[in-house]
Amino acid sequence: MRFSTRLFLFTALPAALFTVALAVSLWALMRVQNDFSRYIGTDQALASGLSQMYAQGLQSGQALRNSLLDPNEGKAYENLDAANQAYDSAFSETLRVAQNSPLAAQVATLEGLRATQAQVQAQVRTLARSDVAAAMALRNAQETPAWRKLRAALLEQMDNAGKNQTLVHDQTHHNANQMRTLAMGLAVLALAVVVGARPRGLVM
Repeated sequence: MRFSTRLFLFTALPAALFTVALAVSLWALMRVQNDFSRYIGTDQALASGLSQMYAQGLQSGQALRNSLLDPNEGKAYENLDAANQAYDSAFSETLRVAQNSPLAAQVATLEGLRATQAQVQAQVRTLARSDVAAAMALRNAQETPAWRKLRAALLEQMDNAGKNQTLVHDQTHHNANQMRTLAMGLAVLALAVVVGARPRGLVM
């Protein structure tokens, strides 16, 4: 091989390989950052929103029970209103986040379940002012079953969201490892070219 050719291989080719390795590393970093941002902004936010909805659902149930124990105690109604508002706020945000998730259709089904429960809660609340016994009976016959359906759906979706989180985390980790291996492979190849193409007598 001519000396000029070997000199070219010794300088230009390794430089090109190192440049490609650097470009791959930067691209991999950007991809991992994007995956991580999606994980935080979508998958983790979705799981958090569902948990918040579940917690507020429990809180509203407790507040409704307290209002039946003492229908004239205004604090119980305030707590019920606060829990319902917090639930609705969490649902709206979770539904917005879910638009970028495979769980979007499932989250949308919660709206109807919640509407049924909220309607019965309002009836129980109104009836409690005049007939506590009838309000308790209505709560047991309709509000409690409505909450159980909503709770079951929330728990199922929380489980699905957790599985999706794990899947996205593992995929992001896998992608990062692949890109790191590729970048390291290109760097090693560049070094091999430097060693193999080094002109005789050239001191490194």
